[in-house]
Amino acid sequence: MELLAKEHDKVVERQLATQKSTQTALDAILASLSDAKHALEALRPSDSADSCISDRSALSAALSDSLKKSAAELNDSHKDLLTSLTKYSKAVDKRFKQQASMDLDSLWDTDAADGKEDCLVRVISTHLVREGRFELAETFEKDAKRLKADFLFADNDNVAVAGNDDKNSDDVVAMDVEPQVDVLAELRTRLAEVHEIVDLMNEGHLDRAILWAQTN
Repeated sequence: MELLAKEHDKVVERQLATQKSTQTALDAILASLSDAKHALEALRPSDSADSCISDRSALSAALSDSLKKSAAELNDSHKDLLTSLTKYSKAVDKRFKQQASMDLDSLWDTDAADGKEDCLVRVISTHLVREGRFELAETFEKDAKRLKADFLFADNDNVAVAGNDDKNSDDVVAMDVEPQVDVLAELRTRLAEVHEIVDLMNEGHLDRAILWAQTN
């Protein structure tokens, strides 16, 4: 972890340096553009056409050189930052390569969700509701209930085919038919209102949002 900490510190240091150099380069670009503008405005209309063209060409060339120099400085600074990020990424990969190559079964309990199907249904349904995908959440809940009912009333042969031959009939009967997802009704109603208000705000209508803020 010490190596990771060092590489991380380098990234932070380089990021701060890049931020500073970027601001300096942008200021230089703005200054060059401003100077060029003032120089063009200062050209005397009484000068000959050839003289004006020559002066404008000189200003254009000087501005081009200045912008190219500032752009090169920006590019170099960001390349250095990218190099630091790449080294840090490689250090992270190297540090955790050994853990990533381990047998997955040793990293977590693959049977941790056994007997907790209702909890999984609730978590997934809640996520879909929070995302505003109400129809999908409702369809998912109905499918979960139907599959649970099929599993409950299946005979032992069908249970074994489903890969649950390690559960006896008492275990199956003891399971609830209805996943406990009805408690999401209130959350669904409240979030439906929130998503509706957000849609109205995106259309430029703020009255509903203001009223909601005042009453909540």
